[in-house]
Amino acid sequence: MPWNETSVDQLRRDFVVMAQQEGCNIRYLCLCFGISAKTGYKWLGRYAGGGVNALTNCSRRPLSSPHRTLAGIEHLVLKLRHEHPAWVDVN
Repeated sequence: MPWNETSVDQLRRDFVVMAQQEGCNIRYLCLCFGISAKTGYKWLGRYAGGGVNALTNCSRRPLSSPHRTLAGIEHLVLKLRHEHPAWVDVN
């Protein structure tokens, strides 16, 4: 018997469809899917706010990096490292 391969997105869609059935116990359904109730309600909230497309993973990249080194300084550091490959990081 071959393994049933299912994507995470498909599992989320299946969860949402089953959770919308009348009389569904959401916490029990979460237990069956191996997720926490918090995650289950998060998926339901995403679905309610944006439909099926909202169930995909969101980027975790921050919208800004206020302490990031300026591009010009980064370029100079990389140029120095390229010019002096024998220099090593002492830390």
